[in-house]
Amino acid sequence: MNNPDQSFLNDIKQEQLHLLYKALPMSQTVAMVNAAVLVFFSWGLLPFSVITTWLSIWLLVTLIRLLDYKSYTRTSDNREVNWEKRFIWGAGGSGVVWGAAAWVLFPEESAAHQMLVIFVLAGITAGGLTTLSSNKKAYITFLCLALLPLSVRLFLSDSTAGLMMGALVLLYIGALISAGKLLHNNIKQNILLRLQAEVREKKLAENEVMLIAANEAAEAANEAKGAFLANMSHELRTPMNGIIGMTHLVMQSDLSSEQKNMVGKAHTSAKSLLAILNDILDFSKVEADKLELESVPFNLRAVLNQVIQYTKPAAEEKNISLRVKVKLVHKENFIGDPVRLGQVLTNLVGNAIKFSSTGSHVTIRIVENDATKTDRHASVTFLVEDEGIGISENQLDMLFQPFTQADVSTTRKYGGTGLGLTITQNLVSLMGGRLSVESQPDVGSSFAFTLDFLIAREHGQEELTDKKSEADSLYQALHGKKVLLVEDNEINQQVAEGILKQQKIDVVIANHGQEAIEFLSTGHFDAVLMDCQMPVLDGYEATKIIRSKESDDRIPIIAMTAHAMKGDKEKALGAGMDDYITKPIDPSQIWECLSKYFT
Repeated sequence: MNNPDQSFLNDIKQEQLHLLYKALPMSQTVAMVNAAVLVFFSWGLLPFSVITTWLSIWLLVTLIRLLDYKSYTRTSDNREVNWEKRFIWGAGGSGVVWGAAAWVLFPEESAAHQMLVIFVLAGITAGGLTTLSSNKKAYITFLCLALLPLSVRLFLSDSTAGLMMGALVLLYIGALISAGKLLHNNIKQNILLRLQAEVREKKLAENEVMLIAANEAAEAANEAKGAFLANMSHELRTPMNGIIGMTHLVMQSDLSSEQKNMVGKAHTSAKSLLAILNDILDFSKVEADKLELESVPFNLRAVLNQVIQYTKPAAEEKNISLRVKVKLVHKENFIGDPVRLGQVLTNLVGNAIKFSSTGSHVTIRIVENDATKTDRHASVTFLVEDEGIGISENQLDMLFQPFTQADVSTTRKYGGTGLGLTITQNLVSLMGGRLSVESQPDVGSSFAFTLDFLIAREHGQEELTDKKSEADSLYQALHGKKVLLVEDNEINQQVAEGILKQQKIDVVIANHGQEAIEFLSTGHFDAVLMDCQMPVLDGYEATKIIRSKESDDRIPIIAMTAHAMKGDKEKALGAGMDDYITKPIDPSQIWECLSKYFT
C-alpha cells in the first residue's frame, strides 16, 4: 500500500482503534460461550480447583477488558489515552489465559477432550481474524499466546499423532498470520480510500474537475481490490495446499484408528476453510462479472447424489431426515454446469439443515415441467423445503444482501458469513433462472428455482459403471514415468512428490525455473509440473525458454499454481504451458491431467 498522506495517519489509527473496541463485546460473548463449553466438558475429568482457578482468571481478564471498553466509549476525546496499548495488553491477557487451557484443561487420558480443546482454540483464533486484524500487533500477540502453548504441548507428547498435530498447529498459525496481515492491509486501505473519498466529495461541490479525479480513484480502488483478492488467494492456497496435502499423505500411512480419526478431522477442517476461501472468491467474481459457466453433459442423478453425500453428515448429526422426490419426463442427462448446480443445491440444502430443528425433515423436489417439454429442451424446477425457524416478511428483503443475515441473532446462534444465499442467487441468475423463497416463522421455508436445459445423449449403463475401472487403467499408464517437479516451497514439494509416488512416478525436484532448464538440458523427462511464482526464474519465463529450445519433441508442461483468479489460466497457456492445475492439489485431478499425455 502506498504511504498515506500525513494528515490521514491519525484518522486511520483512530478508525482502526474504533473497529477493535466496537467488536470487543461480541468477541467476548463468543469467548464466554467457548469457555463455558470447555468448563462443562472438563467437569469430572479434572480437579475442581484447576477448573475454577482457570475460569476465575478468565472471568477477571474478561471483566477488565469490558471495563476498558466502557471507559473507551465514555471518553469524549479518545486521543488523550494510549488506548491502543491498553487494548494490546488486554488481547495479550486473553491469549495467555486461552494458551493456559492447553496445559491445565488438557487431560492425558481423554483424546476426545483434547480434540475439543484443540478445536475451541482453533475457532477462537480464527474468529479473532475478523475482530482483531485492524491491529496487527493485537492479533499476532493474541494468536501466538493462545496457540503456541498448544503446539508445545503436542510436541512434548510421546505419540506420533501429537507430533503431527503440533506441526499442523504451527502451519495453522502461519496461515492465520498471513491472512491477518492481508486483511489488516485491506482494512487500512479501505479506511484510507474512504477518507480520501470524503475529502473529494467536499471538493466536488466547488470544482467540477474533481469528478474526473473521483472516477479515477474508483477505478484504482477496483484494481486494488482485484489485486488484493488475487494475492490473498495465492497466499492462502499455498499453506492450505501444505495442510491438506500433508494430512492426505498421513492418512495413507499406517495409523491407529484414533490417529486416523484425529488427522481426518484436521483434513476435513482444512477443506472447510478452503470452502470459505472459495466462497469469498466466487462472490468477488460474481461482483466483477467474471464468473463463467460450463456447458457440458452431466447426469442430474449423479449431481444430486453428490449433494446428498456432502450434506448427509450434518443431517445425521441433528437427526434430520433428507427426503428426495424426483419426477422427470426425460432421462436424467442434460447439458449445463453440474459443478455450479451442485453448489447451488448444496448451499440450499445445507442452509435448510442448519436452520431446522432436531428430528425434522428437509425435502428436495426435482420436477420436470410437462408443459414446456420438447425433444431437445427441458424445464426443470428445483425446490428445497424445510421445517425450520422460518423468516418473517420484513426480513425477506435482507435475505439476499451480502454479509448479512435476516436477523443479527441468527448469526450469533447459527454462525455463517452471510455470503451463501447471495452467491446462490447470483449463480441461479447466471444459469438463466430466478431464486424465490416462501417462508413462515416457526413453520419453515421453501426455496425454488427453474432452469432450462438442453437434453444430452444418454450415457449407456456400461459406460457409467465402468468409469472407475477406466480411471484405474488410465492411472496405470503413469507407472514408471519420470516427471520434473518445479516448485520452490519445501512443503509443497513434499506434498506433490508423495502424491506422484502413489502412482509409482519417478520424481525429480527443481527449486526454480533456471534449475528446471538445466535438468531438461541434461536428462529425459516425460512431463513437467511447473509452479508459476518462484525466485530466480518464474514458471512463465522458464516455459518460454524451454519452448524456444525444443526441436520436434514437445514435452508436456502443466502449470501447478496457487493462482486461481480469472486470467491466470490464460496467462499460463499463453506462456506455452499445456494444462493448468490449481492448489490445493487434488490427487485424482493431477493423475487425470498427467494421464491425458501418457495414453
